[in-house]
Amino acid sequence: RHDAEATAAAVLAELDPSAPDPVFGSPPGRYEQVNLSEIRPSRWIFDGAHNPMKLMALVGPLRSEPGPRLGIVSVGEGKDLGGCAAAIAPALDAAIVVPFGPSPGAFGPRSHPTSVMADAFRAAGVADVIDATDAQAAVAIATARSEMSTVAVTGSFLHLSDVRRALRRHQSPVEGT
Repeated sequence: RHDAEATAAAVLAELDPSAPDPVFGSPPGRYEQVNLSEIRPSRWIFDGAHNPMKLMALVGPLRSEPGPRLGIVSVGEGKDLGGCAAAIAPALDAAIVVPFGPSPGAFGPRSHPTSVMADAFRAAGVADVIDATDAQAAVAIATARSEMSTVAVTGSFLHLSDVRRALRRHQSPVEGT
């Protein structure tokens, strides 16, 4: 039965790729809204926008979210960093820039250096910019900023995955360590 349902869902997705996923609702990482009542800020938006055009499209919906708004952002090394920062800056009251990618020397997509991202976001008009060492640190910083109402995680799908894992660890820390 499960195989038949999965096959039917796959066929329907091929017919209309914009149709909501029958299991998860909307595509993960596309203005995905998560409410976490047990932590502050409690409203988290995950969107994998990773170029100026997509980030600009995100500004309107983000501005309709409760403020102040904090961005946990990362921009891939091959992307237009200045354009990305300028596109999303109008929707943010503060930003945490965080790296993603493999360890140094390893092959794979990675972000611009955080110091360079921080400079770009400041130049784009975000005065409150924090440089985080990794997603775990970014989540810790974000949850310490209880004056914020909404957290927008954006800039890369790889970055979204890192922040999700860090947020899960933050919500359910391992006891005894």
